[in-house]
Amino acid sequence: MLASALTEITTWENKEANKLGLISNIMSALKGNKDLKKGMTNSIESLFTPIFSQSYDAALNDVYVSCANAHARHASKFAPAVYRNSSLSVDPTKQYLNKLLSLRPNPLMSAAQFWERVANLYYLESNVFIFLEWDYKNYKEPLKALWILDIEENALEIKADDNGSVFLNFTLKGQPYYTGMENIIHIARNAGPNILGEKNLAIKKVLDIIATNYEGMEQAIKTSAFIRFIVQSTTLLNEDVRKSRAKSFADAYLGKDSSGVVYLDSAQNIVPVVPNNKYANEAEMKLFENKIYNYMGISEDILKAKFREDDWNAYYDSSIEPFANKIGQELTFKIFTSKEIAFGNHIGIVFDKLDTASLKTKIAVAQVVQKLPTYKPNDVNRLLGMPVTENGEKEFSTLNYVDADKQNEYQGVKPTDEEPPIEVTTEEEEEPNGDA
Repeated sequence: MLASALTEITTWENKEANKLGLISNIMSALKGNKDLKKGMTNSIESLFTPIFSQSYDAALNDVYVSCANAHARHASKFAPAVYRNSSLSVDPTKQYLNKLLSLRPNPLMSAAQFWERVANLYYLESNVFIFLEWDYKNYKEPLKALWILDIEENALEIKADDNGSVFLNFTLKGQPYYTGMENIIHIARNAGPNILGEKNLAIKKVLDIIATNYEGMEQAIKTSAFIRFIVQSTTLLNEDVRKSRAKSFADAYLGKDSSGVVYLDSAQNIVPVVPNNKYANEAEMKLFENKIYNYMGISEDILKAKFREDDWNAYYDSSIEPFANKIGQELTFKIFTSKEIAFGNHIGIVFDKLDTASLKTKIAVAQVVQKLPTYKPNDVNRLLGMPVTENGEKEFSTLNYVDADKQNEYQGVKPTDEEPPIEVTTEEEEEPNGDA
């Protein structure tokens, strides 16, 4: 009996330890798993737990979810493309990747839906896993699709052999899959010493307080709705009599036909129930919400789409761009070969900051562009939201600039006649002729 109890306690402690972190030490946890070919996990039940799976759940907090959704809305505009060094690649063999990444990553999802889902998982679970489905028979377009792997829906498990090689086991489209990390795009938030994003308990206390406050308000409302008065009696009554008198009192004085006048004899006493609930006030709740905004790297103005240009630029630099860089680096490393990367091929996600600029700012930029030595009219048209023209892609130059070495020729200034060289003479010291 004691041994059984100790076994249950040990099992419970192990499960709680797994909840405290996604993987405290992935290699030690996976050590001893030798049956990889059969896809069996011998050492642990599951290595994955959503980031919020303890006493609190961020998915139940409206502010937290609103922040994650705001990030996801902006991420839905991601348009990854293939770049060669700092310019868009013109290699025809790479163009299909642009279509795949920015239009239709897989047959079931558009690019906007895909990257929005990626951002939601990134902020709600701190880990995103994307499976690269290859079709090497199609040598012109070997990358077939990208699939987002949900930890629960796809029964995702991670395994490793004694050599430390990591593998993933999951189901997709009703079929079991077993692949190495070279075919998995992994994007982690709050990355720790392990390969996965860690649970961050820093925000746990704030979410717990908010949840407790809401629960207290809910209980107060229920209490005020169901228990309004206590009728006390000076004599002892059995349960049936108490229920009968309570019902009679409610029907007579609390119902819709009540006259508002209560008559009781000396054997009864009415005690009104005045709830004295304690919960956070508006200022305190605002403080807790601001802590969530800070943790999520977003401001209330961004959340409510009331931001200005400077607000957006700060948000982009601190939240959107780092997230986009993680995606671009993973895609580059997993899609291209080492040789292709050495030649400057990479996946980039570039946002045009002028998209959110005011019309005043766009006009100022357009005026600067027109003063450049060379510009395209369609660049100005696109900047101002105007339709492009037929010859707008032709470059125009201004005559206000000239090669500094040829400015005299441009201005019609003829070179002056060469002056004769100046003769330099040296005076020889001569001894004066004296008279004999």
